[in-house]
Amino acid sequence: MLVSAATDVAFWDPGRSDEPLHLSTVHTSPVTSLRWTSNDRVLASSAHDGTIHLTESDGRLFDTLRPTVPGDPAGVLPVLSLSWSPGSRYLAAGGSDASVRVFDLQRRIQALQLRGHRAGVIATAWNPNEMHVASASTAGELLMHRVQGSVAAVARATHPALDDSQLPPAVRCLQWAPFEPLTLTLTLTLTLALTLTLTLTLTLTLTLTLTLTLTLTLTLTLTLTLTLSPNPKPQL
Repeated sequence: MLVSAATDVAFWDPGRSDEPLHLSTVHTSPVTSLRWTSNDRVLASSAHDGTIHLTESDGRLFDTLRPTVPGDPAGVLPVLSLSWSPGSRYLAAGGSDASVRVFDLQRRIQALQLRGHRAGVIATAWNPNEMHVASASTAGELLMHRVQGSVAAVARATHPALDDSQLPPAVRCLQWAPFEPLTLTLTLTLTLALTLTLTLTLTLTLTLTLTLTLTLTLTLTLTLTLTLSPNPKPQL
Protein backbone atom coordinates (compact mmCIF):
# COMPACT_ATOMS: atom_id res chain seq x y z
CA MET A 1 0.00 0.00 0.00
CA LEU A 2 1.16 3.49 -0.85
CA VAL A 3 0.19 6.69 0.97
CA SER A 4 0.48 10.30 -0.13
CA ALA A 5 -0.31 13.51 1.68
CA ALA A 6 -1.06 17.16 1.16
CA THR A 7 -3.46 18.37 3.83
CA ASP A 8 -5.33 15.10 3.55
CA VAL A 9 -3.82 11.59 3.43
CA ALA A 10 -4.62 9.21 0.57
CA PHE A 11 -4.20 5.41 0.69
CA TRP A 12 -3.45 3.78 -2.67
CA ASP A 13 -3.22 0.29 -4.14
CA PRO A 14 -0.79 0.96 -7.01
CA GLY A 15 -1.48 -0.90 -10.22
CA ARG A 16 -5.06 -1.84 -9.35
CA SER A 17 -6.84 1.48 -9.27
CA ASP A 18 -6.19 5.09 -10.15
CA GLU A 19 -8.45 6.21 -7.31
CA PRO A 20 -7.43 6.17 -3.63
CA LEU A 21 -8.78 3.36 -1.49
CA HIS A 22 -9.26 5.68 1.47
CA LEU A 23 -8.93 9.41 2.06
CA SER A 24 -8.26 10.78 5.54
CA THR A 25 -9.16 14.43 6.11
CA VAL A 26 -8.47 14.70 9.83
CA HIS A 27 -5.56 17.15 9.49
CA THR A 28 -6.32 20.85 9.07
CA SER A 29 -2.90 21.99 7.77
CA PRO A 30 -0.15 20.55 5.54
CA VAL A 31 1.13 17.11 6.53
CA THR A 32 4.85 17.04 7.39
CA SER A 33 5.62 13.34 7.85
CA LEU A 34 4.22 9.86 7.17
CA ARG A 35 5.54 6.75 8.93
CA TRP A 36 4.22 3.18 9.01
CA THR A 37 4.74 0.87 11.96
CA SER A 38 7.11 -2.01 11.26
CA ASN A 39 4.21 -4.41 10.66
CA ASP A 40 2.32 -1.99 8.34
CA ARG A 41 -0.76 -1.93 10.57
CA VAL A 42 -0.78 1.73 11.63
CA LEU A 43 0.26 4.90 9.80
CA ALA A 44 1.43 7.92 11.80
CA SER A 45 0.97 11.31 10.17
CA SER A 46 2.00 14.69 11.55
CA ALA A 47 1.12 18.22 10.51
CA HIS A 48 1.56 21.90 11.28
CA ASP A 49 -1.77 21.76 13.13
CA GLY A 50 0.05 20.15 16.09
CA THR A 51 -1.54 16.71 15.78
CA ILE A 52 -0.21 13.23 15.16
CA HIS A 53 -2.93 10.96 13.80
CA LEU A 54 -2.59 7.18 13.92
CA THR A 55 -4.62 5.63 11.12
CA GLU A 56 -5.17 1.94 10.40
CA SER A 57 -4.52 0.54 6.93
CA ASP A 58 -8.28 0.48 6.21
CA GLY A 59 -8.48 4.25 6.77
CA ARG A 60 -9.99 4.19 10.26
CA LEU A 61 -8.60 6.65 12.81
CA PHE A 62 -6.89 4.68 15.58
CA ASP A 63 -5.74 7.46 17.92
CA THR A 64 -4.59 11.08 18.02
CA LEU A 65 -1.51 12.35 19.85
CA ARG A 66 -0.73 15.96 20.72
CA PRO A 67 2.62 17.23 22.01
CA THR A 68 2.25 18.94 25.35
CA VAL A 69 3.38 22.57 25.48
CA PRO A 70 4.76 23.53 28.92
CA GLY A 71 2.77 26.38 30.42
CA ASP A 72 0.16 26.30 27.66
CA PRO A 73 -2.01 23.16 27.72
CA ALA A 74 -4.07 24.44 24.78
CA GLY A 75 -1.05 25.48 22.73
CA VAL A 76 -0.56 24.21 19.18
CA LEU A 77 2.94 22.98 18.38
CA PRO A 78 3.70 22.12 14.72
CA VAL A 79 5.13 18.60 14.41
CA LEU A 80 7.82 18.49 11.73
CA SER A 81 9.10 14.88 11.73
CA LEU A 82 8.24 11.38 12.94
CA SER A 83 10.13 8.13 13.53
CA TRP A 84 8.95 4.80 14.97
CA SER A 85 11.20 2.71 17.18
CA PRO A 86 12.08 -0.69 15.61
CA GLY A 87 9.52 -2.45 17.80
CA SER A 88 6.86 0.21 17.04
CA ARG A 89 6.13 0.85 20.70
CA TYR A 90 7.70 4.33 20.75
CA LEU A 91 7.18 7.24 18.38
CA ALA A 92 9.65 10.14 18.24
CA ALA A 93 8.26 13.48 17.06
CA GLY A 94 10.41 16.48 16.16
CA GLY A 95 8.80 19.82 16.95
CA SER A 96 9.10 23.42 15.86
CA ASP A 97 10.12 24.30 19.44
CA ALA A 98 13.56 22.64 18.94
CA SER A 99 12.77 19.55 20.98
CA VAL A 100 11.94 15.88 20.40
CA ARG A 101 9.02 14.21 22.16
CA VAL A 102 8.84 10.45 22.62
CA PHE A 103 5.39 8.88 22.89
CA ASP A 104 4.84 5.47 24.51
CA LEU A 105 2.08 3.86 22.45
CA GLN A 106 1.61 1.02 24.91
CA ARG A 107 0.74 3.46 27.69
CA ARG A 108 -0.63 6.15 25.35
CA ILE A 109 1.41 8.94 26.96
CA GLN A 110 4.12 11.42 26.09
CA ALA A 111 7.00 9.76 27.91
CA LEU A 112 9.96 12.08 27.22
CA GLN A 113 10.86 15.52 25.94
CA LEU A 114 14.42 15.74 24.60
CA ARG A 115 16.03 19.17 24.39
CA GLY A 116 19.29 20.50 23.05
CA HIS A 117 18.53 21.88 19.59
CA ARG A 118 18.39 25.58 18.77
CA ALA A 119 15.98 25.27 15.82
CA GLY A 120 13.05 23.18 14.64
CA VAL A 121 13.68 19.42 14.48
CA ILE A 122 12.96 18.17 10.96
CA ALA A 123 14.45 14.66 11.11
CA THR A 124 14.52 11.87 13.72
CA ALA A 125 15.75 8.27 13.67
CA TRP A 126 15.95 5.39 16.19
CA ASN A 127 18.96 3.10 16.36
CA PRO A 128 18.21 -0.65 16.09
CA ASN A 129 18.41 -1.44 19.82
CA GLU A 130 16.07 1.45 20.79
CA MET A 131 18.72 2.90 23.12
CA HIS A 132 19.27 6.15 21.20
CA VAL A 133 17.35 8.63 19.07
CA ALA A 134 19.18 10.81 16.57
CA SER A 135 17.68 14.16 15.58
CA ALA A 136 18.53 16.96 13.17
CA SER A 137 17.39 20.55 12.84
CA THR A 138 16.97 23.37 10.35
CA ALA A 139 20.20 24.85 11.76
CA GLY A 140 22.25 21.79 10.71
CA GLU A 141 22.57 20.40 14.23
CA LEU A 142 22.85 16.65 14.81
CA LEU A 143 22.13 15.26 18.28
CA MET A 144 22.13 11.73 19.67
CA HIS A 145 19.94 11.26 22.73
CA ARG A 146 20.13 8.30 25.12
CA VAL A 147 16.52 7.40 25.93
CA GLN A 148 16.98 4.30 28.10
CA GLY A 149 18.25 4.55 31.68
CA SER A 150 19.78 7.97 32.29
CA VAL A 151 18.26 10.20 29.59
CA ALA A 152 20.72 12.67 28.07
CA ALA A 153 22.14 14.11 24.87
CA VAL A 154 25.34 12.07 24.50
CA ALA A 155 26.71 13.38 21.20
CA ARG A 156 26.49 16.56 19.16
CA ALA A 157 27.72 17.58 15.71
CA THR A 158 27.01 20.09 12.96
CA HIS A 159 26.52 19.14 9.34
CA PRO A 160 29.29 20.80 7.29
CA ALA A 161 28.50 23.72 5.01
CA LEU A 162 29.62 23.67 1.38
CA ASP A 163 32.15 26.38 2.17
CA ASP A 164 33.23 28.51 5.13
CA SER A 165 31.18 31.49 3.99
CA GLN A 166 27.87 29.66 4.34
CA LEU A 167 25.81 28.67 7.35
CA PRO A 168 25.28 24.93 8.04
CA PRO A 169 22.42 23.56 5.91
CA ALA A 170 19.16 22.21 7.26
CA VAL A 171 19.44 18.44 7.77
CA ARG A 172 16.26 16.76 6.54
CA CYS A 173 17.23 13.08 6.53
CA LEU A 174 18.75 10.67 9.05
CA GLN A 175 19.22 6.91 8.82
CA TRP A 176 20.95 4.42 11.13
CA ALA A 177 22.53 1.29 9.70
CA PRO A 178 19.83 -1.41 9.94
CA PHE A 179 21.78 -3.65 12.32
CA GLU A 180 24.07 -2.88 15.23
CA PRO A 181 26.30 -5.95 15.77
CA LEU A 182 26.73 -7.31 19.28
CA THR A 183 30.00 -9.11 20.10
CA LEU A 184 29.88 -11.98 22.57
CA THR A 185 33.13 -13.55 23.79
CA LEU A 186 33.18 -16.93 25.56
CA THR A 187 36.31 -18.31 27.24
CA LEU A 188 36.54 -22.00 28.16
CA THR A 189 39.43 -23.32 30.27
CA LEU A 190 39.99 -27.09 30.45
CA THR A 191 42.56 -28.64 32.80
CA LEU A 192 43.65 -32.28 32.52
CA ALA A 193 45.83 -34.00 35.16
CA LEU A 194 47.59 -37.27 34.37
CA THR A 195 49.39 -39.27 37.06
CA LEU A 196 51.78 -42.05 36.07
CA THR A 197 53.24 -44.48 38.66
CA LEU A 198 56.21 -46.66 37.72
CA THR A 199 57.39 -49.50 39.96
CA LEU A 200 60.79 -51.07 39.33
CA THR A 201 61.92 -54.18 41.22
CA LEU A 202 65.51 -55.46 41.10
CA THR A 203 66.47 -58.75 42.74
CA LEU A 204 70.14 -59.29 43.54
CA THR A 205 71.27 -60.28 46.96
CA LEU A 206 68.59 -57.92 48.22
CA THR A 207 65.31 -56.60 46.91
CA LEU A 208 65.19 -52.98 45.74
CA THR A 209 61.88 -51.36 44.90
CA LEU A 210 61.84 -47.98 43.11
CA THR A 211 58.62 -46.09 42.64
CA LEU A 212 58.51 -43.16 40.21
CA THR A 213 55.49 -40.90 40.07
CA LEU A 214 55.05 -38.56 37.12
CA THR A 215 52.25 -35.97 37.06
CA LEU A 216 51.41 -34.19 33.80
CA THR A 217 49.02 -31.23 33.82
CA LEU A 218 47.61 -29.89 30.56
CA THR A 219 45.63 -26.61 30.44
CA LEU A 220 43.66 -25.75 27.31
CA THR A 221 42.02 -22.33 26.88
CA LEU A 222 39.50 -21.84 24.07
CA THR A 223 38.13 -18.36 23.23
CA LEU A 224 35.09 -18.11 20.98
CA THR A 225 33.85 -14.74 19.65
CA LEU A 226 30.37 -14.49 18.15
CA THR A 227 28.96 -11.44 16.35
CA LEU A 228 25.17 -11.23 16.50
CA SER A 229 22.95 -8.87 14.50
CA PRO A 230 19.67 -8.35 16.35
CA ASN A 231 16.46 -8.06 14.39
CA PRO A 232 13.87 -6.44 16.68
CA LYS A 233 10.34 -7.83 16.49
CA PRO A 234 7.31 -5.54 16.08
CA GLN A 235 5.30 -4.96 19.25
CA LEU A 236 2.38 -2.91 18.02
